[in-house]
Amino acid sequence: MIEFLLEQAAYAHWYIFALLLVAGLNIPVSEDLLAIGAGVLAATIVPENTTLLYAGLFFGAYFGDIENYWLARLAGRRLLRFTLFQRMLPAERLEQARLFLEKYGAAAIFLGRFIPFGVRNALFTTAGLSRMAFWKFALFDFFACLASTSVLFALGRAFGANYPRLLEILNEGKVYILIFALVLGAIGYAWLRLRRRPAPDSEA
Repeated sequence: MIEFLLEQAAYAHWYIFALLLVAGLNIPVSEDLLAIGAGVLAATIVPENTTLLYAGLFFGAYFGDIENYWLARLAGRRLLRFTLFQRMLPAERLEQARLFLEKYGAAAIFLGRFIPFGVRNALFTTAGLSRMAFWKFALFDFFACLASTSVLFALGRAFGANYPRLLEILNEGKVYILIFALVLGAIGYAWLRLRRRPAPDSEA
């Protein structure tokens, strides 16, 4: 299994690109984890594919955003009749995204690009539903996508390049982490006991 994964690492940029296009359909695929994972691969297993990995990441994320926008713009509110989209994009989240877009305009696309957990997809869908000018959406999203993917990719590369040292630090800190967890647990237990203790009856 490990040997198979190592062999497939040479094609990881294509897998990342494809998965990010799937994410553009509001399927729950974590763009952030893929970006960090691409950076780790670039620093460890396939450093010769660093450019390809970033290209697959950036273009997959950017085209996935455009896919999300046009899907919402062309399908309109009919999109929300499907159970999958209702689950991924609840009405409350879309309403919050609409208000955010109304308040900040196209700048909301740039800001929202850095917010995961379905927020960015809700913004892109809302931009399509509200028929925001495509050039404006594409321009703001281009620079936001460039910034967010670059930062996460760089973090992944830094982690990949330094993970042996990070593991050493974590190993050295195990005792302190254990002590901290025990103290925190004791404080939490004492607090719960005090809360559950019935208050004494007050006499007039």
